[in-house]
Amino acid sequence: MKDKIQKRLLMKKIMLVFAIIFLFLFVFTIIAFSKNENLFNPNDDWSILDLKFTVLNPFPKKEKTKSIYLIAGWDIMLSRNIWRLGKLEWYDRIFWSWNYNPINEFNWCNDENCILFFNLESLFYTPDNDIREAWFMFRANPNNVQTLSQLKWNKDLVLSLANNHTINGWFKWIKMTKEILDNYWIHYIWAWFDLEESRKIKIIKKNDIKICSQAYSYDWQYVKVWEWKISRNKINENDIIEDIHAMKYLDCDVKIIVLHRWAEYRIQPNTSQKNLAKSLVQEWADLIFWWHSHVPWVFTKIDDKFVFYSFGNFIFDQNWGKNSRINADYIYDHNLKRNTVATYVSLLWGFKITKSSSGVDIKLDKIIMSEVENWIHSPLNEETYQWIYDKINEIE
Repeated sequence: MKDKIQKRLLMKKIMLVFAIIFLFLFVFTIIAFSKNENLFNPNDDWSILDLKFTVLNPFPKKEKTKSIYLIAGWDIMLSRNIWRLGKLEWYDRIFWSWNYNPINEFNWCNDENCILFFNLESLFYTPDNDIREAWFMFRANPNNVQTLSQLKWNKDLVLSLANNHTINGWFKWIKMTKEILDNYWIHYIWAWFDLEESRKIKIIKKNDIKICSQAYSYDWQYVKVWEWKISRNKINENDIIEDIHAMKYLDCDVKIIVLHRWAEYRIQPNTSQKNLAKSLVQEWADLIFWWHSHVPWVFTKIDDKFVFYSFGNFIFDQNWGKNSRINADYIYDHNLKRNTVATYVSLLWGFKITKSSSGVDIKLDKIIMSEVENWIHSPLNEETYQWIYDKINEIE
């Protein structure tokens, strides 16, 4: 009997403690709400469910972000002596599974989120110019597109045709090239058949991030030969700025401007290039890619935007740079123990692009350099890599 009485007294004490705790929490909540008119307004419609939700969920939801990966390389030329070997060893020899592929070094890049960006310096046509001689009319065998297909795999591949060699082929060459690239689901920018069409912005939307690009080159803007005509975007500052504004109007998240001009085999940009780059960044360009030099050039930042003055060659038959003594800017090759022209060095730049409610962030994630011999890639030795990086890095 005595044990039962003690248990009842203990239960009453426990219930009293819980009642006191509940009363304390209730009073504390009323005081907190009464002191903050943003939390409690007697004119608002609210209920105990609202109060319960506010108390149990005091933390805001985590912001959602989306990201993609962009890999930029540059010159691809699928003619001349490169594809003489291709005919002997087959057209996809460069990216056979047992060969080194620098694209695989970018861990963030996968088939769902990755975009590749290169420059195609040779059109497709038959008969081709796949010969040993250094012929400057680049005309590649249509079968050579298999290398582009292997490079692309299941990713998005964008090729700029804005270069001086696109005019080698005139109408029929460009028409065949466009048809071949379309058949392999490869994007291209720049070479069209009328001025209005050539000014259209290239848009790729991936993971809700809109990438917009346009490309420009030197020389003529519009040519007509008999019934055939070709147009391309000439480097004109006002036209480029107009296109950037069009990209902004289209709500482009990343605005890429591609330019083909100025000196070959040089590392430093000139004053005109720097001034144009600065002007385009001030007009909202996000990434500026130059090429034409066939060697790595300086890269820099202007108002927190990346400007790359050249990426060098990716696939090009210019191994002569290892032994050249021409008037050019040299690097020091630590394997060869001498100065060389870096025509055989390939650079790839990887960017992680992230979109959130606060805007779009473009970060340089990784730089991969490789050495090309018979157009097969292999990793560049670390000392030469560092020498080149120190030479071209102008970011403060």
